[in-house]
Amino acid sequence: MTTLHEPAVTASADALSVWPASAVEPRQGELTVGGVPLAEVADRFGTPVYVLDEDEVRERCRTYRLAFPEADVLYAAKAFLCRAMARWVAEEGLGLDVCSAGELELAVTTGFPPERIVLHGNAKSPRHSAAAPAAVTVVGRHCEAGDVVADDVELPGDIRPGDLLAVPAAGAYHLSMASGYNLVGRPPVVAVDDGRARLLIRRESLEDIRSRDVGL
Repeated sequence: MTTLHEPAVTASADALSVWPASAVEPRQGELTVGGVPLAEVADRFGTPVYVLDEDEVRERCRTYRLAFPEADVLYAAKAFLCRAMARWVAEEGLGLDVCSAGELELAVTTGFPPERIVLHGNAKSPRHSAAAPAAVTVVGRHCEAGDVVADDVELPGDIRPGDLLAVPAAGAYHLSMASGYNLVGRPPVVAVDDGRARLLIRRESLEDIRSRDVGL
């Protein structure tokens, strides 16, 4: 669901409409989400990093539930699933749409009500039942090592190495589809709420990758 917001920011509302409602730009180029400056998130957790606005997630769950009071509203786990997300969705009264044994196990072991879980999908095994802008293409490690993050977008003409680039959304093409391609660890996931940032999923380390290599 895409929700249009009108945040009180120095930038135009249209410029931030795809961001969470809590996104504000108190100063040019200094964006905060959930009361947390994204530069602070980058300093604490490194980049790239996924940032979830917990209040935004919960509000959107409530919006769907109130809009369809007679329906069973399900959150699609394939969009993104971790224990915290499963808990938020459960607490807001939604069901959970899972399509793999892994998603199902995570939901059940987190305590998600089994009667509100729907397993679907085909091919299931029995186990699964301010400068002048310049138009550029932004590439880099996002889901895999050499992804095109955005094509033909405008960036400040004075952008330099080391500047922080925040991307508001990537659709389904994010951590759920990320791989260990080229043995590059997957990014962390951070939730922001009421001026606080907390780690939900830590960054995949080289030790994590080495520990899975058990054959010789």
